[in-house]
Amino acid sequence: MTPTGKEIVIRHGSRMANRMLQYLVAKQLQRQFPDYAVAGYDIPEWGLAGAAPLPGKRQIPKIEVQRFDHGLVTGLMAQGALDRLMIKSVCSNYAALPDRAFANALFDASHIAARDTTDSDLVIHVRLGDTLVPGRHTDYGPLPLGFYEQVIARTGKRPVFIGELGDDWYSAALRDRFKDAVFLEGGTVLHDFETMRRARHLVLATSTFSWMAAWLSEAKSIHYPMSGILNPEQAPDIDLLPLDDPRYRYYRFPVSKWHASDDQIRQLQAPFKAGQLTKAQAVAVHARAAKAWAPDLAAWRAAFTENAATYRATLAR
Repeated sequence: MTPTGKEIVIRHGSRMANRMLQYLVAKQLQRQFPDYAVAGYDIPEWGLAGAAPLPGKRQIPKIEVQRFDHGLVTGLMAQGALDRLMIKSVCSNYAALPDRAFANALFDASHIAARDTTDSDLVIHVRLGDTLVPGRHTDYGPLPLGFYEQVIARTGKRPVFIGELGDDWYSAALRDRFKDAVFLEGGTVLHDFETMRRARHLVLATSTFSWMAAWLSEAKSIHYPMSGILNPEQAPDIDLLPLDDPRYRYYRFPVSKWHASDDQIRQLQAPFKAGQLTKAQAVAVHARAAKAWAPDLAAWRAAFTENAATYRATLAR
């Protein structure tokens, strides 16, 4: 804890990659304001654990939305009007992240064994698990097999599937459709993450795990399906489009809630081709999402500013 008592508290509520997003946002804030401590984080996969927060954390202002106003937060901190804050949301907010070099240094992977792939390989992450349970995650879902055919044809590279592969209908469909592909199964969370992080060419799943490994990587090309949480038109409260990064290739998917229905399962195996977006088209999608999110962001700004003032008044009594 810093002598000033200034503090950025992280409240986790999810899996590794989401915790990494929260930690990165907190460390970037601390980088800008070194007199703040970061507390409450716990990412055991990376051996990271923070001190317990100071008492009274229930009353401090909270970042409870993902696409928050980073400028507002840093402005209040610079003014001395925000001594403590809590990061409660996952913070899928690209504008609030540090640069990749700084981020990579926080997650040392030198001790982690991973599968080496080559420039001829296209590493494709598959997010399944609880998404196969009907109604569990409506903004997460498997991608159409036709999308993989599209990217494989575009790149001419050998598909290497990795992730939550198992004895399920989707994994079986992948093996049946892509008989010449490599399937990396049974790896640990960090093995899979680092295999992706070290890959040269990547295809994302609808997954923050997938997003984080790809973004931290030195990949030459990253194929980004705008689907589910990664589709700004479906989830305007999330902003993970790295529009300033030339490695990304964007593919547009229709807005669709995933329920694992029989009809949706059939559609995943039917012919499909995503729209390939230019940089200008991706920027336009991002702008429309920002406009859609603007009323909610304005409400959050007002509430957060009021909460910060109330908390500061409480301390002054």
